[in-house]
Order: sequence, then structure tokens, then C-alpha cells
Amino acid sequence: GEPVRSLGTSRSGVSQVVARPSLVRVLFPPMTLALVVRLVLWVSLPPSPAWDGVPFERAAEDIAAGRGFTRAMFSRDQPPIATAFYPVGLPAALAVIRTTGAGRQGDLLFQCVVGVLTVPVGYALGRRLGGRRTGALTAWLAALWPGGVLLSLSWMTEPLFSLLVATSSAIIAWSSFRTRRHALALAVGVLSLATYVRPSGLVVAAALVLATIWID
Repeated sequence: GEPVRSLGTSRSGVSQVVARPSLVRVLFPPMTLALVVRLVLWVSLPPSPAWDGVPFERAAEDIAAGRGFTRAMFSRDQPPIATAFYPVGLPAALAVIRTTGAGRQGDLLFQCVVGVLTVPVGYALGRRLGGRRTGALTAWLAALWPGGVLLSLSWMTEPLFSLLVATSSAIIAWSSFRTRRHALALAVGVLSLATYVRPSGLVVAAALVLATIWID
């Protein structure tokens, strides 16, 4: 938690100590606030599945119980026949939590944690593009973005998809020309996981590859 100090030189040539806040001091406040805001809303509402969140929540329950990803997620009157109508990524991730017996509370905890993790990734992107101040501002925006807060209290795919897309972008942003190939392979790997959450991950992957080639 101590500030990182580095030597600087003034116009008079006299060395001076310049204090720079550590990464923990920069990220701890927005990450803490991001979590607190989500928890307060969680307790105040409380949330329940609606719209597309209903089949995702049913699918998570079915996968955790070993019944698979089937048409029964649309309605319990539907036959348990395998389907690919919806992407399986979010229900599969929630199913891992469901195996612990956490139920819906575990689903929301997962979504809140994913939402909070967008804060350091946002900082990494902002820091790379505009320096420390921009990074800190981006972290606060990610923490308090109203849409991100509300979606963290749902059974929708946006929080997890946003985290994966932002992570892949940060990987490319922090790569050098020498490490670009490995970074691009890793970024595309992350986006391949994002494709299981939302199919538009394929479009993002293509755009990222083309943009990287154009920049280089």
C-alpha cells in the first residue's frame, strides 16, 4: 500500500523524490465502491430472472443437475431435447456455481464479481491509452456505469461478455510489436470463450485481428 517513489530531476538539476500511488491504492477504492453499490442494490431490490434471463437461469439449473442444455429451458412443458438456440456460455458458468448449492444467490454473486473485475481491466485500457489519470478515470467509470451496475444484478450475458472483450483488448493494447503474435493468439483465445457467451464475439475477433494487422 505504500506509494512507489522514483527519482526525478528539477530544472535546477537537483534530484527530487516523486511519489506515485501504487496500483492497489488506485484500484481499491473504485473496486470497493463497485462491489458496495451492487450489493446495496441486490439487497434493496431483490432481483429475479426476467426476459432472456429466465431461460438462462433455467439452463444453469438443468446443466448443474446433469439434464443438459435443452429446450426445457424455454418452458418446462418443452421436451428435454438438446438445443443451440441460445449460447451456452453464461448458463455453463453459472452451473459451476450451482453445483455448490448456492442457487440464485450464487448466480448474482458471480455476476457482481464479474462486474467488479471490469474495473481493473478498464484501468489497464485507460492507462495504456492515456496515462495514469485516464486509467483512474476509466476505472471509476467502469465501477459506476449505471448499465453495468444493473446488468450485474441480472441473468443476462452482458457482464461476462464485456469482461472478456475488454480483457482481449487490453492484451493487444499492452503488447509490443515483438510480442504481437503471441498476444493476438491469446486475445483470440479469450474471444473464442466470449463467442460461447454471445455469438457477436466472432465479429469482435475478426475486427481485432484486422485492426492489429492494420496498425502493425
